[in-house]
Amino acid sequence: MGYFQAGFTMDDKLKMIGPLLDSSIYAAYTPYSNSWPTKLRYFVHAIHRNWITTYDELFSVDIGGPITILLVVLGLFGRPWDSRRLRHEFILVVMVISIVFLLLTAAHIEHRYAYPLPVIFLLWAAAGLDVFRDWMERTVSSWGVAAQPFANIAARATVVVFCTVLMLFSFVGMRTDWFFMIQQKDFLGIKEAGQWLGAQGPKSKKMFGFEGRVAYYGDATIIIFPYADSATALRYLEAKNVDYIVLDSLNVRNMPTMGEWFSKGVPDQRAHLVFESGQGTKDQIKIYRWDGSRAAKVFASSQAVKE
Repeated sequence: MGYFQAGFTMDDKLKMIGPLLDSSIYAAYTPYSNSWPTKLRYFVHAIHRNWITTYDELFSVDIGGPITILLVVLGLFGRPWDSRRLRHEFILVVMVISIVFLLLTAAHIEHRYAYPLPVIFLLWAAAGLDVFRDWMERTVSSWGVAAQPFANIAARATVVVFCTVLMLFSFVGMRTDWFFMIQQKDFLGIKEAGQWLGAQGPKSKKMFGFEGRVAYYGDATIIIFPYADSATALRYLEAKNVDYIVLDSLNVRNMPTMGEWFSKGVPDQRAHLVFESGQGTKDQIKIYRWDGSRAAKVFASSQAVKE
């Protein structure tokens, strides 16, 4: 069972099986055992599943990759710790350990969990640069009287080289990281669709879909599209009294019914195609207006979603 099926499944009685359809479900209770042996087994399996992703977050090129880690090690251990520094470093180390523990044991890792790490790493990396600059200056000075005038220049040049490499890593990361890529022109259709939706009535509108950014730009309440067969999805959106159905090409592989609706149309005459995005190439948006006041008349059948 995949992530989307496990998180967003709905049965034919409109019961939310997947907890991500309504966050209050899994936030309020769990149907599974929460004994200590069960928790320990979960932690073991989670760490085994998440350690590669956690490693990628720690060594991400977005924050300088291995160069940053090298500077962090120098910053931490390049100079002795007195009692004052010990107290300060203890706070930062505990913060980093707690973040790494969260990444290792999370049921589903979100990129935002690691957001505090670059700030803390920057403090240690700056201290590491200072340690390396001091080492370079003393090293060049030890080569003799003739080299001493160039010691300070060599130390400063080393710092510039390190900073340039860090900026190069970050530049590459910004161009290849998914969370930066989705803000580029290839995804402008999402904003275009949201702004179009925001200009439509009613003012307090409900959209049935999976793309939260369309809801954001459209100032709409999103009803999450469930992992279910077509008939169940239609009954669910009817029960929720939605105003619009928003289908996006980025999620058609994850949600089979959405894929069917995107390619063949919504199988109900109460749904009218009113918008198709013209900007962007990576995520195409189709918006249907839902006329819930009319009697249901399905004109296309759908096979049940296979396990």
